[in-house]
Amino acid sequence: MKNLFLLLILSLSCAMWSCGGSSDNTSVKDVVALIDKGAEQQDSIDNGTLDISDIPEADYFNTPNGNIFANEKILAVIKANPDYKLSNADKEILTAAVEKYFAGGKTETSTVYGAMADGLNSAGLSIAKEAIEGAKTLNDLYKIGLSKEII
Repeated sequence: MKNLFLLLILSLSCAMWSCGGSSDNTSVKDVVALIDKGAEQQDSIDNGTLDISDIPEADYFNTPNGNIFANEKILAVIKANPDYKLSNADKEILTAAVEKYFAGGKTETSTVYGAMADGLNSAGLSIAKEAIEGAKTLNDLYKIGLSKEII
């Protein structure tokens, strides 16, 4: 009887683990946390409480060629779980995060450089949203973004 009870608990644990493992969106939450930290960093730079020169190069949040999913830290999360299937809820939280990130960093557009910066910011948001909309897996975020990069 004791062995049967242990076998039942083991079977239930395995079943719960296999079901729960596929819907665990920790990777998506990690990507969102990185994007949120990037938004905070950008806001601090914009409001003058942080100078770019004070940020170690490894900690500076960037969007290579306008692809936020090509950011080195985000790409590491994607590569750790590339086949994770994105749910609609995952896509919603990713969209909210990229909208928040790209909403910051508005520049004075009365100069050519300001207008260019706003254009790049707008293009980055467009790339991110297209990647999220078209992605089926976490790896698709990077691949679709890569195909849309500003070169």
